[in-house]
Amino acid sequence: ICCVIMTVFSVLSVCFRQKVPLKMLIKKLMPTYLIALSTASSAAAYTTNVDTCEKAFGIDKKIYGMGIPLGQIVFKPCTVFQPMCGCLCFAALYGIRISLPQLIVIMFTVFILAIAEPPVPGVLVCCFTLLFSQIGVPMEALSIILALECILDRLGTSTNLLSLQTELIRFSDSVSLLDRSKLCR
Repeated sequence: ICCVIMTVFSVLSVCFRQKVPLKMLIKKLMPTYLIALSTASSAAAYTTNVDTCEKAFGIDKKIYGMGIPLGQIVFKPCTVFQPMCGCLCFAALYGIRISLPQLIVIMFTVFILAIAEPPVPGVLVCCFTLLFSQIGVPMEALSIILALECILDRLGTSTNLLSLQTELIRFSDSVSLLDRSKLCR
């Protein structure tokens, strides 16, 4: 739910700030989003992401040349939500109370894991394994995560890339390196 809300917010904020029709922006975001959704791999969507940023959005190469490779590795806002929410849900499911210091440690760990994890499918299971062992959730809960992994990973990767594209649009406009004529047609 957090990923969906974040996706809607990212798209709508670009529409309002850049004065781009919603239907047009969604059409331009779809190629990269669909590749990431179908493969759960940001590496598979890399070429489409570059083409979209250059040709459809009009983002200068100075921005997307550095922003896309770095962003696909480090910028993972949805990847932070999934382990955090999953960890808290399973803790509640198993009756484990989480104190404020534990919550802070979990948040810090999730943040570090989101940056450190490689952009490959299936890595989310490793994050949950570490977090579950940290708070005492039985490892049997990983069987549920394994069943949900293919959906969560696809949704997370596609949302991360969509958010990256919208952030690149916002940033390139703020530094006057956005060709608004490409973005709006």
